[in-house]
Amino acid sequence: MLAFAGLWDHWTDPESGDDVLSATIIVSGASEWMTPFHDRMPVLLTPSDFDGWLDGSLGPDVLKPAAESALREWIVSKRVNRTGHCDDDPTLFDPVDEAA
Repeated sequence: MLAFAGLWDHWTDPESGDDVLSATIIVSGASEWMTPFHDRMPVLLTPSDFDGWLDGSLGPDVLKPAAESALREWIVSKRVNRTGHCDDDPTLFDPVDEAA
């Protein structure tokens, strides 16, 4: 399970009077693992961080790249880039041998 650090707010737009529910995911610089893909990444919380994040007692030191072992990758079919036909095909996410 992945848990992203995030914030949400419910407020009233002063101009329109509309209720607004907004949310954001907090990002940090990329870990070494993520760097080949992107220059930043979501802050991942560990289960031991959950209560402190939710009650506001965690300090800013939690806002850092995830541990190198937190994520992994595997090559999947390029068919995942097409929506519509066969979206429910579970083989879309089967590992693909890049050499093949």
